[in-house]
Amino acid sequence: MSEKNLLQNDSAAIQAEALAADIAGRLSDAIDARGSARIAFSGGSTPHLMLAELAQLPVDWNAVEITLVDERCVAEDDERSNAGMLRSALLAKPGVQATFVPLFKPDESDAERAARLDAFTLPFDVVHLGMGGDAHTASFFPDAPNIDEMLDLQQPHRVMITQSASSREQRLTWSLRALLQTRYFVLQLVGEEKRAVLEQVLVALGSATIDERQRRELPVLAFLEETELKKPDGVPGRVYCAVER
Repeated sequence: MSEKNLLQNDSAAIQAEALAADIAGRLSDAIDARGSARIAFSGGSTPHLMLAELAQLPVDWNAVEITLVDERCVAEDDERSNAGMLRSALLAKPGVQATFVPLFKPDESDAERAARLDAFTLPFDVVHLGMGGDAHTASFFPDAPNIDEMLDLQQPHRVMITQSASSREQRLTWSLRALLQTRYFVLQLVGEEKRAVLEQVLVALGSATIDERQRRELPVLAFLEETELKKPDGVPGRVYCAVER
């Protein structure tokens, strides 16, 4: 992996500025080239600073369609909702008038949700990923009973239902195959613990062969394996790692 693919920062604040500028530039380039842009954001606490920075940058949000990488099956006003987080951190900010496509709607049937999300135009212009201390990304948890199906590059379903052993509720997630349909990706992580996990992932990524057991145990590896970090013709993108919060 070249230095251009791994950006390490001393603090989360410095990382947030750099990552927000990167995303804003990618969205603006997409709008200039094709008239619109599409991005999938990850939830959790890590993106907050970056989203605050992004809201202040000059992006034509009217031309941007936003969705989530994954979501808990809870109402938007639930404190654990990624949609609720994204709305308060970005979508509700002055001037951010983007189109939001939620993954979960409480009153929607599985068939209705599948039809609605199948209508979402791919590829993404940017996919923003996070990573947990167990090396999961999206809702690809190592202990999820359908982890192999979610990571299957021939998976016909764009969005899948899953639940890890430690989860309180079911989740919806774009499949690995769908997330790889992007023109650019960023992987954002903060903290010494996650940096140590990333090092483990990068060691595996640099090996001659990667087996199914490694993909299950380190699910973010399954994504990175299909990017330019592993393959010259893979999905372009960067890993942003900040040691201090």
